[in-house]
Amino acid sequence: MLQAYNRKSPFQKTAAIGLAVATLLAATTAEAHVKWFAPYIVGSPPQPLATVLQNIWFWMGLALVVVFFVLARALETSRFGGPIYDMLDRATGPLWLRIDDYIRVVVGAFFVAIFAVGGVYLTPDLRT
Repeated sequence: MLQAYNRKSPFQKTAAIGLAVATLLAATTAEAHVKWFAPYIVGSPPQPLATVLQNIWFWMGLALVVVFFVLARALETSRFGGPIYDMLDRATGPLWLRIDDYIRVVVGAFFVAIFAVGGVYLTPDLRT
């Protein structure tokens, strides 16, 4: 299943790279509602960039992402990559055949868990 998906023509690869570059160039300011997810004092200024870049946890997180990406890429391009993909295709095949039902169950379980725990912010004004 994935092997056929991973074969792309040179045009498709060039188009994908072009689309990615165009998306990056067209990007504008991002807006997020931090106050939805964490206590936040609206009137306080954001931390300076130098402070963020001096934080060891920022660099630790970035390093972990890079290390796991490189390890995953090395594994999938090794001789074990093909058999791993085949095993994953066999294991997830039944889910792909009933993907709509799977999504319904996962979303339903999520909302049941939110209801059971309570006190979770879905929006700033709506508390469960």
